Amino acid sequence: MATPSGRTKVVIVGAGFGGLSAVKTLGNKNIDVLVVDRNNYHGFWPLLYQVATGQLDSASIAYPIRGILHPYKNADFQLADVQGVDFDGKKVLIEGGEPIPYDYLILAAGSAQFYFGNNRLAETTFSMKDVDQAEEIRNHVIRAFEKAQVETDAEKRKQLMTVAIVGGGPTGVELAGAYAELFQIDFKKDFPSLDMSQARIALIEAMGTIMMPFSDPNVKGASDLQKSVHKVLEARGVEVMLNKAVDSVEDSIVQFKDGSSLAAGTVIWAAGVRGALLGDKLGLELARGGRVNVTEELSLPDRPEVFVVGDMAYLEGFPWG
Repeated sequence: MATPSGRTKVVIVGAGFGGLSAVKTLGNKNIDVLVVDRNNYHGFWPLLYQVATGQLDSASIAYPIRGILHPYKNADFQLADVQGVDFDGKKVLIEGGEPIPYDYLILAAGSAQFYFGNNRLAETTFSMKDVDQAEEIRNHVIRAFEKAQVETDAEKRKQLMTVAIVGGGPTGVELAGAYAELFQIDFKKDFPSLDMSQARIALIEAMGTIMMPFSDPNVKGASDLQKSVHKVLEARGVEVMLNKAVDSVEDSIVQFKDGSSLAAGTVIWAAGVRGALLGDKLGLELARGGRVNVTEELSLPDRPEVFVVGDMAYLEGFPWG
């Protein structure tokens, strides 16, 4: 399908690490490249937790996509929310716009929060997958402490000053450590009338140890790294709650499957990740974690012109951990 330039057209859905790596590889070649994303910025998500805790502003981790594309004269950008793909017609379907034709397609839409079948948790907890959500968390925590400062009921005040983080993986651990620092340094100065010893950070993990991706298969129980992280968090005042599976969250109460509960003014979900929700709209059979099955070349098994990369892709035999 020749473009007005007469050249082959490659459409890349997603401007994350995978999508931009493809741009870098294809940049300034004798083809046309179009990047499509629902945001007009590339987010450096490893530092997103620092936006949520006020250590960085959004501009520090969000970079305009058009600016990133400047060195590549054959690349352009379109702001659009992709709703699916017409594989037979070789068109990307977008919300409220004309389908985008392609010769080759690279799907790199990233990941989404996973709630283990309980999607009600998406409505009753905060997630942290983009800049807007991180800012929402930051503002909510500040407002909770503002309310706590004038709350006369001791139990309600403690609840407002409690942050519960569900998920003891890297994101949850980073958040918990950052909040410990925020409460004991910045908030201690910003809210002098509050007793910051009542501020509570609970890191909730359903398994028997935190940082499960860093488990050592040759070691029974927690590895040295996991033990070290656990010890550091507790030394900073974080309450690490192990073997605590969340059943529900309603009205700022975390209900556990063992029947116990925790009152928390802020509940952040960092417990699960799946492939981007776009995968559900492709009409394909999905693999583990809502990911799309690919060949060793990262293409769809029966469509060699369509590639899936990054968190969306599932390659059988790959050591996922």
